[in-house]
Amino acid sequence: MGRIRVLLVDDDERYVRTLAAFLRTHDDLDVVGTSMSGQDAIGAFDRLKPDVVVMDAYMPEMDGIEATRSITAAKPNARIIMLTAHDTTDLKDRALKAGAAGFLSKQNAARDLPAEIRLVATAVARSEVSCEPRELVGPSGDVEGAPGAPATHPPEIVVTVSVSIHGGGWCMRDSLGEWRTEFHPHDQVTSTT
Repeated sequence: MGRIRVLLVDDDERYVRTLAAFLRTHDDLDVVGTSMSGQDAIGAFDRLKPDVVVMDAYMPEMDGIEATRSITAAKPNARIIMLTAHDTTDLKDRALKAGAAGFLSKQNAARDLPAEIRLVATAVARSEVSCEPRELVGPSGDVEGAPGAPATHPPEIVVTVSVSIHGGGWCMRDSLGEWRTEFHPHDQVTSTT
């Protein structure tokens, strides 16, 4: 991947200028635009096609949660990091449910934002998997369930999931649309029935 194209969205013009200047000190990050509201961010996202959007949660007119919901409804693989001065569990849950791929407090932005942008940009933000049975191969190389093959495991069913990346962990939405607790990359996203 070449330089990561970043769109910054915050209603505090001075903060956006400062953050843009900071991110431009990183050779692999390219700030392609800024927006001052959630509504403007939607248009800027369509025009600029950034790899990652860094969006403030609280803005007048349309907040970052609603803008994230709108962007990810149109572009499910959009990668948005919610940035906020108010780091609460409720806000984090709302941001992730709206489709944010990451969540970071402004107090930690100088330390963590460049790495978070890289993580979100290079990972698969969401993965859609069809719900279908998958045959398992037994220790002898036989397909389990085939005539004459020992059935040592029940069939594995792959469930449709949407995975959102948050830091080093994962939040997962199951096929019923329910959000689950954080999973980590070594966890399996299949269920055996």
